[in-house]
Amino acid sequence: MSAPTEPDLVRAAALLGAALRALDWRLATAESSTGGLIGHVITMTPGASDYYAGGVICYSNRAKELGSATRTAPRSSSWGCRTS
Repeated sequence: MSAPTEPDLVRAAALLGAALRALDWRLATAESSTGGLIGHVITMTPGASDYYAGGVICYSNRAKELGSATRTAPRSSSWGCRTS
């Protein structure tokens, strides 16, 4: 399988945005190995601030070791999710 192209990512972000708007849901991201790519692609869609609150990036291993998050966060990367 090849990596998605930029147009593929933009299309996917637009579909995600349409679904979030239809459900009146909001989204925030926490990224590591993606280095902010997910937030970048989402914000390429005009009006994304209607449903995208923003995100945080903790990329380097050193940054991950500095805080207590590595000791206290659940093993799942999708923790603290709510639908409203």
